[in-house]
Amino acid sequence: MDRRRVLLSVATVGSLSLSGCLEQFTAPDDDDSPTSETSSSDDHPALSVLESYYEAAQSDDPDAIREYLHSAHPYNRVESDESGFSYEPAPEADAEHEIVDESFDPETLSDRQSVAFWFEGEDTSLEAAIEGESAVLASSTVETTEDGLPVERTEEIVLLTEDGEWTVFFPYGQSMEIDAEPVEDEAYDIVTDVTFDEERERATVSLDGAGEVAAEELRVYAESVGDDSSYWQQDGDTLPPVTEATTPFDPDGDEIVVTLLLEADGQVVIHREQYDPET
Repeated sequence: MDRRRVLLSVATVGSLSLSGCLEQFTAPDDDDSPTSETSSSDDHPALSVLESYYEAAQSDDPDAIREYLHSAHPYNRVESDESGFSYEPAPEADAEHEIVDESFDPETLSDRQSVAFWFEGEDTSLEAAIEGESAVLASSTVETTEDGLPVERTEEIVLLTEDGEWTVFFPYGQSMEIDAEPVEDEAYDIVTDVTFDEERERATVSLDGAGEVAAEELRVYAESVGDDSSYWQQDGDTLPPVTEATTPFDPDGDEIVVTLLLEADGQVVIHREQYDPET
């Protein structure tokens, strides 16, 4: 992978690439102002940092977010005036943040290649960055719209102390590990294609006939990344007539899983597709 082009997902604000771009989230049409909420049971200082980072990402200042990122974060290793650097702020969107694990062990990041990769050949090692520091695991959920349809994205992010201050460190996706095979039912045969954009690290699932499927929700997972996109219709017994669904994926190898949330049978798998960079 090219270090300068790989997309690094950071919280649900969007994705930071080393060229400086932010993936966009679109705010719901009926909401004129963004909100950033935390769970009433959580009053952790790391949450205020995450909220501030989220707000900074919506500004026109490409350096605004650096204040909230750990110094070892790849975005802090490039300068705004470097050749090829471009920046696009994330549009306003509603978000909710909560602490998932207040005693998160940062040592677990050593086993995650998606994190360890960024420390290869660097002056600062991952071990040195986390040694003696405290960490929490937070969850951020953004409700947005795509093509006028509601989409909910949730992602977990590790926040780490540095010089006694909380900072946004790295995303922490847990494998979905959905073992079920796709059901054989023509009524659910709505996936027509899956395309992979290695540069943006986004997979796009093409759909046909989703609006005719009686289900509460459509979900698209990338198993190794541990992220998903959800599509539902606020009023009605069928899915929204969405024609595309997207999710981040790991270009080193991954599997895309498409599921339906059914009222009677719970979650059923309707499609699986492997991504192998060698083929």
